[in-house]
Amino acid sequence: MRFPCSLLALAMMTSSCSHGNWPPLRRPGQETQAAVEYYVSPTGDDDNPGGHALPFRTLDRAKRAIREMREANALPEGGVCVFLRQGDYVLPNGFVLGEQDAGTEQAPITWRGWPGERVRFLGGQFLPPAAFQPVTDAAVAARLAPGARDQVRVVDLAALGIGNLQELPVQFRGACRAMELFFDNTPMQLARWPNEEWATIAEVIDRGSREEKRPGTFVYSEDRQSTWNVERGVWLQGYWCHDWADETIRVAKIDPATKQITLAAPHGYGIGASHSWNKVPRRYYALNLLEELDAPGEWYLDTAAAKLYFWPPAAFGPDREILLSTTTEPVVNLDKTRFVRIQGLTIEGGRADGVRVSGSDNLVAGCIIRNLGGKGVGVSGERNAVVGCDIHNTGTSGITLHGGNRNTLEPGRNNAENNHIHDFARLQRTYAAAVHLSGVGNRAAHNLIHDCPHSGILYGGNNQIIEFNELFNTCLETGDVGALYTGRDWGSLGNEIRHNFVHNVGGVRGWSMGVYLDDCDNGDTIHGNVFYKVHRAAFIGGGRYNRVTNNVFVDCTPAVHLDNRGTSRIQWNAGLKESWDLQAKLEQFNYTQPPWSEAYPFITNIMEDDPALPKHNVVRSNVCVAGTWLNARGVNLEHQDFADNWIGTADPGFADPRKLDFQLRRNSVVWQEVPGFERIPTEKMGLYKDELRATWPVRVQRPDGWDPKALERAKAEDAARQLAALPVHTAARTESGIEVDGLIRAEEWRDAGEPMVLAKNPGGDKAAPASDAWIMAGKDALYVAFDNPLGGPLKAGRTWGQCDAVEIAFKIPAGYVVLRGYADGHWESSAEGGLAEEAAKQAAQGVRYAARTAENDRWSAEWEIPWRAVGIAKPAPGTQIPINLTVRKVSAGQWVMWQGTGGWSFQADKAGLLRLP
Repeated sequence: MRFPCSLLALAMMTSSCSHGNWPPLRRPGQETQAAVEYYVSPTGDDDNPGGHALPFRTLDRAKRAIREMREANALPEGGVCVFLRQGDYVLPNGFVLGEQDAGTEQAPITWRGWPGERVRFLGGQFLPPAAFQPVTDAAVAARLAPGARDQVRVVDLAALGIGNLQELPVQFRGACRAMELFFDNTPMQLARWPNEEWATIAEVIDRGSREEKRPGTFVYSEDRQSTWNVERGVWLQGYWCHDWADETIRVAKIDPATKQITLAAPHGYGIGASHSWNKVPRRYYALNLLEELDAPGEWYLDTAAAKLYFWPPAAFGPDREILLSTTTEPVVNLDKTRFVRIQGLTIEGGRADGVRVSGSDNLVAGCIIRNLGGKGVGVSGERNAVVGCDIHNTGTSGITLHGGNRNTLEPGRNNAENNHIHDFARLQRTYAAAVHLSGVGNRAAHNLIHDCPHSGILYGGNNQIIEFNELFNTCLETGDVGALYTGRDWGSLGNEIRHNFVHNVGGVRGWSMGVYLDDCDNGDTIHGNVFYKVHRAAFIGGGRYNRVTNNVFVDCTPAVHLDNRGTSRIQWNAGLKESWDLQAKLEQFNYTQPPWSEAYPFITNIMEDDPALPKHNVVRSNVCVAGTWLNARGVNLEHQDFADNWIGTADPGFADPRKLDFQLRRNSVVWQEVPGFERIPTEKMGLYKDELRATWPVRVQRPDGWDPKALERAKAEDAARQLAALPVHTAARTESGIEVDGLIRAEEWRDAGEPMVLAKNPGGDKAAPASDAWIMAGKDALYVAFDNPLGGPLKAGRTWGQCDAVEIAFKIPAGYVVLRGYADGHWESSAEGGLAEEAAKQAAQGVRYAARTAENDRWSAEWEIPWRAVGIAKPAPGTQIPINLTVRKVSAGQWVMWQGTGGWSFQADKAGLLRLP
C-alpha cells in the first residue's frame, strides 16, 4: 500500500496587505504520490537500499540519500517522501535539517510517520524501571518525610551514562531548559511545597531593588520554611508583585527566629502588591526540595550526586515508561529550509522546543507535540504553516509565528490552523500563550485553545488575522490578563480578531478580559465574535481607531470597556528605552510616508489630534444580552462612534444557548432591531475534520452553557449573601428638604446626625484627607451633602479622575446609577457603570446639584436626587440600597470613599448599604 505524500503549501498572496486577500490552504485532495520514497525503521539497516521491504535504520542515512540526489541535481518532480515506520527515534542532539536538505516547489521533501503507526521523535532518555531502587542512604532517608521513605525510589544517573546535570539558575522565568521527568507520557512534578495551591507572603520587609541590585526580604507565617536547608538549594516560584509576572528566584537566607526569607536576586518589580487596591496576597511555592518529596508523582534531582529520587504515581513494571528529558536543542529543527514537510509524528521529551522552523514554505502537520520544556513549534520566515497538530504539556507556548517586515509591511503569511492546544505554560506561567503572532500578516485560525494560566493568544505587529478560534478556560491563574492580548504600541495596527468564540475566561479576582487592547493599542478590529461569561469582553485601554462591530456578548461584565489611561501614562520624548513613549515607537516606521500612510492614513495626524485621548473608536451593531453593557471610565463618548447596539436581558433568539450555540435563529429580534447585522458563522469556529488532523474526533469537557433562569437564581443568591455582609449607614429623615446651593447650613442639616466618614481608598486602606458626608431621606427625594478638605490646591475642571469631584453611586437591577459633580457646579449622569445610555439620562431627570468653594482649601456640594433616579417608586422604611460615595482629590493624589470596593468606586454592591428611615 502507498500513501500520497506531497507538500501542503500555502497559495501565494498578492503583495497587498489587505486581509481580504488571504488565501485558503491548498487542500489535501490535491496531494499526489511522491516520485521517490524512502523508508526508515528502527529494525532496518543503513546498508539497505531504503525501500519499503528493506528500510534504512537511521534518519541520518535517509537524509544523506536525499542530499546525494540534491548534489547530483536529481531531485525528481513530485519530490521525495521519507516514510518512518513504528518505533522510538531517540535524538540526543535533535533532528536537524538545513538548507542542503531543502526541497523545491516542484520537488518538496516530506518526512512522514506511516499512517496508523506510532512514530516518536524523543528528546530524552529512557530510565529502566529496574534501575530505581529503595533509598538505603540513612542521611537521605532522614531528610524524607516519614510517609515517603518507603515509597521513594532512587536512580543513579551517572551509572546510566546521563550527565549535563545543571543546577537551576539563580533567577529565571519558569522554563530554563532544566531536566524533566515523564511517567507514562505525563509530566511529573518537581518536588514542591505546598503540594497544591500557593503559600502567601505574610509581610514585606524589603521590596528589593533591581537598580540597586538588592534582593527582597519577606516574612512567612508557616513553620515549614524554617526546616529548609538553603545550602542545598531552595527555589521559590511566585507572583511576587503583579499577577501577570511569574518568576523563580533562589533563596539566599532563611532566618527561623524572625521567620524571614531573603532572596538571592531582586525581582524586577519588587516584592509586594502592585497597587494599594490589589488585596490578593503575593503567592509563591518552593521547588526541588528533597524534604518536600512527599506525594506520588513528585521527584527531586541531586545534581551534585547525580541521583534522581522519585515517588512513582503507580507501581513500577516492565511496561512502564519513564523518560528523562536530556536534549537541550529543539527535537526537530528545520534550519532555513524550504518546502520541507513534517507529518504524523509524536514529538516529545526535549528540554527545549519541540519543533523550530525557519525559512519558507515549510509545513508541520498532524503531529502530536507534547511534554517539552519549551514551546511546541516556533516559526519564523514566511509561508510556513502548522496545521492539525495536538499540542499540550509544553513548558512555555504552543506555537509562535514570526514573519514579515514592519517597515515595508510585507506580510509573512505564516499560518497556525486547526490545532488543538491545551494545558500549556506549565513552567513559564505568563506570556507563554497557545499562539503568538508577531511581525506582519500572519494568521491563527480554527484552533481550539483551553486550560492555561495566562493568555490564550498574544499578538503584536501589523495585519495579523485571528479568526474562527475557540478559547475557553484561559487566564485561570493570573490577573490583568486577556484571553487575547496586545498592547502599548501605537504602530501595532490593522490586526483583525474576527469570528472567534471566547468563553468562560478566568482571572484572579475576576480581573481579566476577552480581547485586551492594552495601553493605548490602536487600529484593531473586533468583528463577528461571540463572547460568553467574560469579565471585560472587548477592552479598549486608552486607544483609538479600534472597531468593535457585529459581536454577540452574553453575560459579560461589561461587554465593552473604554478608558483614558494615556492621559496619565504616556511618556513624551523619553525615547525607545521607555516603553510608554508611544510616539518614539511609532516614529520608527516613518508612518507619515508610504507604505504606512497608505495602509493607515488615519494615523498620520495623530500628534495633532489630542494624542493622549481615546478617540475615534467605533462600537456599532453589537448584541449585548444579560451582564452589563458599557464601562467608559473618564472617556468622552462624543469622541467615539456608538450606534445601533442592541442591549437586553432576555434571550434574543439563540439556537441552543444551553449547549453553547449562540447562533441567532431566523425569528430573532436582532434581525429587525439591529440594522445590517451580519450572520456570525458560529458553525465554523474551532476545529474541523480534516485528514491532516492528528486526531479525530476531538472531545473536550466544556463548561456549562447559558441557562438564564438558573444563572439569575445563582446570581441573586450570591448577591444576597454579599449584601448581607456589607456595612450599613442609616439615612436621617427630613420633612422639609434643603435649598440646593452648595452651602451646608446647620439649620438645614441639623437632623442629619453623625456624618458618613469617607476615609478609605479603593483597596480599603486608610486615605487622607477624609471627607464627611450627610444623607437625609425626604418624601420625594434623597439629599446628600459633601464637605471636602482638599489637601492641596483645587484642580478645577470637568473630567472625572483628573479634576476634583464627588461621586454618588447606587446599584439598581439595570446597572449602576453614577452621579458626578464638580467644584464649578457642573454635574453629570454617567453610563460608565454599565447602565444603558437612555437609562442614565432618565436617572438624571429632576436631579439638582450645587457646589461652593471656600477659602480654607475646602469645598462643599449638595445633591437632591428624586427617588425614581435611585430606582424606587415610593420609599419604604427599612429599604436598603447599595451605595458608595467617593471624592476625587487630585492634589492629594487620592480617591477617598466610604468603602473600598477593590475595583471601580461606583461598584456600590461591593461597598455598603443605605437604610431608609
